[in-house]
Amino acid sequence: MHNGDRPTGPEIARHLEGVFGALPAQVERIFARADSGFYCGDAVVAYEARGVQFIISARKTGRLVEELKAAEWKPSPRTDAEGQCEFHYQPEGWDKAYRFIALRYKKKPKPATADEPEQYQLFDTPQYTYRVFVTNMKRAIDLLVWFYDQRAGAENLIKEANNDAGLRAYPSGRWMMNCNHFQLTMLAYNPGQGCFGRMRSSQSLSKVRVWRVSPGRSSRSASPSSSPTTGWRRPEPATSRTFMVRPS
Repeated sequence: MHNGDRPTGPEIARHLEGVFGALPAQVERIFARADSGFYCGDAVVAYEARGVQFIISARKTGRLVEELKAAEWKPSPRTDAEGQCEFHYQPEGWDKAYRFIALRYKKKPKPATADEPEQYQLFDTPQYTYRVFVTNMKRAIDLLVWFYDQRAGAENLIKEANNDAGLRAYPSGRWMMNCNHFQLTMLAYNPGQGCFGRMRSSQSLSKVRVWRVSPGRSSRSASPSSSPTTGWRRPEPATSRTFMVRPS
């Protein structure tokens, strides 16, 4: 039995195998960063079988907390944490020990309310919160944490590419053609965003006129199409593009 919101280890491993199988042959190095939903021995084995360099956020267990308490902590001047440490640890059910890195932060004391008595700690020691990761990379702790934190912005970039740049659907089943489509779209989109930012900040601009243009696109069909000679579907409307100009 397992939490219905969380896939099992074998399910995660099968998902990763599908991801690896979809990569083109020219991909030489793979880096992975994943949240604690992927923290399991099956995922680690799947990553290492493909030579993937990974960092995964660890789930806090009783044994792991004991390791954190016994670890040798050092100042962490290049992160926002109070301290950092690293150690090798073998979670229960895993084949071997891996490198774990951690950051800790002092908890801010909660102000006691008038009707709530003050709670005294059994030991006069600071209380901490932790961020813990398992990785097979050998880089410095601050660099690895920075690399992991970049995943937080991926969803916003995907949303902008889909909704604003018109990349919700790709025109072809061919990797290289889709790469060209993506690069050309972003070459057109990024300067437009920069121009609009300058126009918006200009005091002399009294009004911006906006036209929405829906260029046609062709898409390669995996199933038989209505055009047996070419195998291409008829052009379909693409996501609307926005063009901004200064008023005359």
